[in-house]
Amino acid sequence: MTVDRASFVPLHAQLKNLLQRRIMAGEWAAEQPIPSEPALCGQYGVSRITVRRALSDLEAEGFLRRERGRGTFVAASQPTRGPTLGLLFGGLTERRFGHRNDAAFGDMVLGAAEAASKQGAVIYPMPVGDGDLATMLASPTVCRLTGLLVHLTRRFDEDILRQLDATGVPYVVVKRRLPPDRSSCVYADDISGAFTATHHLLSLGHTRIGMLPGPPEVGVWDDRLEGYRKALRQASVRYDPRLVREVGFPMDEGGYEGASALLDAKRPPTAIFAGNDYIALGVYRAIRERSLEPGRDLPVVGYGANPFAVTMYPALTTIGTPPWKLGNAAASLVLDLISGRVPAPAHRVLPWQLEIRQSSVWDPAVWTPSVPELV
Repeated sequence: MTVDRASFVPLHAQLKNLLQRRIMAGEWAAEQPIPSEPALCGQYGVSRITVRRALSDLEAEGFLRRERGRGTFVAASQPTRGPTLGLLFGGLTERRFGHRNDAAFGDMVLGAAEAASKQGAVIYPMPVGDGDLATMLASPTVCRLTGLLVHLTRRFDEDILRQLDATGVPYVVVKRRLPPDRSSCVYADDISGAFTATHHLLSLGHTRIGMLPGPPEVGVWDDRLEGYRKALRQASVRYDPRLVREVGFPMDEGGYEGASALLDAKRPPTAIFAGNDYIALGVYRAIRERSLEPGRDLPVVGYGANPFAVTMYPALTTIGTPPWKLGNAAASLVLDLISGRVPAPAHRVLPWQLEIRQSSVWDPAVWTPSVPELV
């Protein structure tokens, strides 16, 4: 753990966060002296003024006590205030998702809050507008945090990850799969999830399955497309790129436009796999405009297990990980990173659930379930 001189976070704030994590991880026991100021200067390559500012902040927060002529010691008891976590979120707008943006994000926050409260931590929601990430990460508020949960509806490229690294604060990215040796994250396996959703439609006898992935900047579609193609390949069904239509924002409207294009083609699909549940809303509309009924005439499967899926008519077959579990696992992981119980980077992969409803199985009495095996 080192300080980053290129970071927009002041050196003393970075050093304070690094030392605090070592204290919370139990590297120095209560009443034990920490390394001297010159030793810390040499270890982290910073000036004595930087070290003194960091130690003063830790003393003010109750992590250290300083004795003139003797040194600096870990406080006998740690502050009663637990870790402070920030929840960075952005992109959850009607412009992106349409008019049916509902309780999924609230469920995720509730799961994170419950995990945090069990360990005496608190969570502060921190909305981030488009293009405002660097400004938010450079704010004094972020410098004072103990950890970060990051839930952004965008692709996490190296530039974004470097900005997060530069805060010096442990962080966990929620609902995105990152390279295993790069950063910590919590996600569901979208490859096997999309494989299972596609296999479900194949098991119903469909071989012309339309696929509607969303805008590429959201950053989840590559895995879902890979799962879709694997299921076709395993069933010896030729992949037809004409059955795949990338949709735009807002995604419910994009789903309508994408499904309309598929249904008006010379050889339309006999079933549609919507890249997420919001896209499926638009698919329903396109089907009905052609005097057909979702489920009865053309099966539809969504993705995401959003709460509104069961209230659609017919109820939407969907696959995903409940948002509560994602939030709960993410908060638990960042607290494990802060305490040193888990080394960074760490990944936690959560299981998904396939909820089969009337949008794909109109008459459950004549349906026999099939269990897929991803190979």
